[in-house]
Amino acid sequence: MRLLIIISIISLFAACLLLSGCAAKTRPAGLNLSIGEQITPGVSVFVMYKNQERITSIWADDYFFPQQSGLPEGTEYGFRVIDADGRVAMPVYETFKAKSAEQIARDGMERGNEYYHNLATGKYTIELLTIKDNTGTIVARTNFSTYTQESQRADIENAVKIACPDVPDIHAQNPKLEENASYRDKVTRCVTDAAVSIMNPDACGMEYQMFNVSDITDTCITNYAAATGDTSACDKASMPKGKGFCKAKATKNWKECTFITCDLSCNMEGLDTQKDLCIQWYAIENFDSSLCGEIKTDAYREQCINILTQPQGPGNGS
Repeated sequence: MRLLIIISIISLFAACLLLSGCAAKTRPAGLNLSIGEQITPGVSVFVMYKNQERITSIWADDYFFPQQSGLPEGTEYGFRVIDADGRVAMPVYETFKAKSAEQIARDGMERGNEYYHNLATGKYTIELLTIKDNTGTIVARTNFSTYTQESQRADIENAVKIACPDVPDIHAQNPKLEENASYRDKVTRCVTDAAVSIMNPDACGMEYQMFNVSDITDTCITNYAAATGDTSACDKASMPKGKGFCKAKATKNWKECTFITCDLSCNMEGLDTQKDLCIQWYAIENFDSSLCGEIKTDAYREQCINILTQPQGPGNGS
């Protein structure tokens, strides 16, 4: 019996460790600090995800890791989280010592005891404080938000409605407008504007549900990436040629088309063909006939040259 109890305790402890650690889920009351403020140029606070990606928002129940840059080596510091009403949602739980650039490169980001998680859905401010003699001085701030799947969807739909105020009414009067090129272009532009306004490429894809317009998601994603420089959004495109063209347009570098790799779509359209089409689209988009010579397939190369040498100018490459 005693052996069974011991085994049960060990099993529970092991399970706790597998679930990110028991101690990490129990937050202390926070440090008792007198708070002052002296925003310092050159010092900043930002947030990283567990894979070391910089983020400005996160799922409400997930972990996040505030970080700092610009503090002199050896400076003691901590973080706190303020809600939209100015109340302290998370006080300073622990302090750190600022590292040198070499130490950061060697050891990676500061994870601490992983106290930052399970924030209620909403908008927040994360503050960086230097700590000395029980006084915390706010030296930098950044905005941060948490969301659930439902709240994120509502935010996206609201952004699209704001960016496309007259589109739903127009569509309701004539459902066949989905076939109208100017209407499709209008929807593409305003949905892209919505995505940029909230810095979320997931708004691309709402055009079918909200306006019954299909097959423009890749164009929206590409335009979003070009407007924001966020090439990671290009991975949401549907095929390698779309991903490559998106990255080429966002970086202004046609060679992104040559870096694409196969997915299941290569069973229908080979990788070399997709590379050629990606280059063709980029050449047409940028009125650059010299790039037509980079296309290996004769038919696509000739098509590229013909389009770009027509007197009326190129058409829509994408």
